[in-house]
Amino acid sequence: MSHVQKVIFTHINALIRRVTNLLKQANLKVAFCVINTIQQQLIVKQACKDPGGIQKLKCNKSNGVYVGQSGWAINVRYEEHIQYIRTNNSTSAYAKHILENKHEYRTKKTH
Repeated sequence: MSHVQKVIFTHINALIRRVTNLLKQANLKVAFCVINTIQQQLIVKQACKDPGGIQKLKCNKSNGVYVGQSGWAINVRYEEHIQYIRTNNSTSAYAKHILENKHEYRTKKTH
């Protein structure tokens, strides 16, 4: 029976992102504690006011394009993509591309 080693972080920033990449290369499990914040609650309330739609995200480095449709407000869905990147979670195709290729990304959606 093998012993699984796990590292848990409670916050996320650029340094933590680099550290988690190193830990994953060393085959260590990385986990993040979810902290429910007031900001998260406000985003959910705003999502009810704004309609969903289709979004187009472009990678500035590779010129790759991600197109997605969501019932959530576009700004809320974009924030989800950024959260996936910050937590090294490749759930979305955009986050997966950024993480796997170590490309830079914008933290705010520009129109």
